[in-house]
Amino acid sequence: MNNNLELEQPQIYKTIGNMIERAQLPHALIFCGDKSVSKLDMAISLTKRLYEFTFKDSDNLVSILKRIDDNSFTNLFIIEPEKGNIKKEVVKDIIKESIKTSMEDGPKVFIFNGAESLNVSSSNSLLKFIEEPIDDTYIIFIVDNIESLLPTIRSRCVTLFFKPLNKELLIEKLVSDGHEKGIVLPLIEYSLDSNEVERIIGNEKLISILSLVEELFMVRIEDKESMITYLNERRDVLEDSQKNKELSDYKKNIFISLIIALINDLIKLKNNDENIAFIMIKERLNELKDIYTLENLIILMEEAMNIKIRLKYNINFRLNIDKLFMDIELKRIRG
Repeated sequence: MNNNLELEQPQIYKTIGNMIERAQLPHALIFCGDKSVSKLDMAISLTKRLYEFTFKDSDNLVSILKRIDDNSFTNLFIIEPEKGNIKKEVVKDIIKESIKTSMEDGPKVFIFNGAESLNVSSSNSLLKFIEEPIDDTYIIFIVDNIESLLPTIRSRCVTLFFKPLNKELLIEKLVSDGHEKGIVLPLIEYSLDSNEVERIIGNEKLISILSLVEELFMVRIEDKESMITYLNERRDVLEDSQKNKELSDYKKNIFISLIIALINDLIKLKNNDENIAFIMIKERLNELKDIYTLENLIILMEEAMNIKIRLKYNINFRLNIDKLFMDIELKRIRG
């Protein structure tokens, strides 16, 4: 769990604390903000702080807090979408659970993570649960976009809007979690979601995409073989062996995003800006940036960004990437 919530979202952290201390915590809350922010972690933190306030003198408090962290506490329910949906049957089971006498003392907290996956039927099943709250029962909806929830739910909840995560704080968090800065910096150019960055780092097939991008541009510097040939020999890095199109598309998105980030680094170095993402190969990039004019680097950047935009339209990815690499090899002032 993220332990930097007070630094990342100071206003929300303080507001929640004040609500709990004054016994004014709303029965139904919406946590809204983009994927970069730790909304689920804040919801879990709220649960812990609620128990700290309720059982501050209890001998069982340490055990309760540990079980909340381990997601083994029976008064905390975290509901995740299954195959993109939170079904009506799941909602009905939750409502039944809220009525049951619990084996644990204290409040029950229901967290709908990815609440945009509630369909109309599921949402309507929750209305009575929200309108007629059961004592010591709380519900938290977590969404990236407030418009994804039905107006009837939105109007019955208190909404807390999370600020986008500061990039420097994200870097600090990931590095303090033990991840190498040279790997973190390029990946946050792809995603400001710390959980997603950690998933990529922890997945051998996904993190190999970062190495592939670096190797491709080293090939460009050494000029011993073409980038297209080099990529053709390593197509398996981008293509899923199980023919999983969704996974292949995800890999391609990471790949083109990292290429954009690297070209952007070359533009920065050309403008004497040393604040780059690919710090592990900074010396070689300084060599590479001298091969290109600033104008040509901007053209290459626009071409790469165009591929990323068109990815969602089922373009011929291989053809477009081969053309980009051909242009990378041709748009130079020497070599």
